[in-house]
Amino acid sequence: MSFLKSIFGKKGASTDAKAQTPVPPVTGNKYENMSDDDKLLAWGRMKDIPDPQERIRALRELAETGYGAACFSTAQAFMDMGIENGTVLWNRINYWLQKAIDGGIPMAHYYKAFTSMNKENPEYDVDRGITEYCLAATKGIEPAIQEIYDYCHASDPEVAEENTEIFQEELEPYVDELLQQENEIAWNTLG
Repeated sequence: MSFLKSIFGKKGASTDAKAQTPVPPVTGNKYENMSDDDKLLAWGRMKDIPDPQERIRALRELAETGYGAACFSTAQAFMDMGIENGTVLWNRINYWLQKAIDGGIPMAHYYKAFTSMNKENPEYDVDRGITEYCLAATKGIEPAIQEIYDYCHASDPEVAEENTEIFQEELEPYVDELLQQENEIAWNTLG
């Protein structure tokens, strides 16, 4: 047997071995095949970068993997950038908030509600906002429960009554879940 055959085996054997070895797809995204723990560590290093544009650049690739926390932080960075320079990129905020919701981030429902109810947002939709507040409330997000309470206890009695009817309709599927939280605001809102 020749020296090369002793190292590489029979002709074609190396090809067969390669065919049986699973090769991860090449995506070009360095975070794609990371464990959730490693993604968490990477996100932790990037989420507090003070400059929103730098934060977006740092988070973008991780967010593109669908990692919920990175998607949410990216949406927050776009919001921060809008506050700093006065130009709100609604399409990007809406996109990343939805990705954060899809990634399982409960607070993203609250932000989606808030942005859905902003008249400057091209995706302005009060019904969607109400639904998102309700979803956030059922996930224990205190500010969402407070928003529902505030809407239902507006200073104008007619508005308060109308808002209460709207929210009670929307909340109906979630009432039992909210009441199980033993949250005083939820009890007063639904009371």
